[in-house]
Amino acid sequence: LSALGLGLEDCIRRPIRAEELIARISGRLRIKLLEDQLRHHEADLDVLYHASQMLSASLDVSAVLKAIMEQASESVQATRIGLYLLDADLRPLQQLHVDNARDLPERTLEALLKRGAAGWVASYLEPVIIYDTADDPRWIRIAEDTSSRSAVLVPLIGRSGVLGVL
Repeated sequence: LSALGLGLEDCIRRPIRAEELIARISGRLRIKLLEDQLRHHEADLDVLYHASQMLSASLDVSAVLKAIMEQASESVQATRIGLYLLDADLRPLQQLHVDNARDLPERTLEALLKRGAAGWVASYLEPVIIYDTADDPRWIRIAEDTSSRSAVLVPLIGRSGVLGVL
């Protein structure tokens, strides 16, 4: 009992029974998994908290969007991040980048929005994770980006529909 008071969380009495040992190990693994998920969710909430602080601190929409993109980029350890704001017909209105990348040529961006993964996300209003861009038919290789091996694309949805793709 004194060991429990000092922080011992569990103990097994002798003789050790296999089913009890398996049950206790399974329980500890389940707790570890839940603790890891909690830490991940806390990190996500921290990103949202910082984004809300930025929104309330500035009226410059481009600056706020770039700051949110930087937070998102850090959260997923992205090497590139871009936001493409769209009109109601899914045509590009504005491009924002945080990594000093230049805007894509208009024709290239239009092709990505018509036939590429960004267009798929905007059309279906569903996020997509591409684990291997070489194997996904929605991924279109462009001259401005030859190094992307995986991608996460997320639609930005407003009251009237899609606003853009991150």
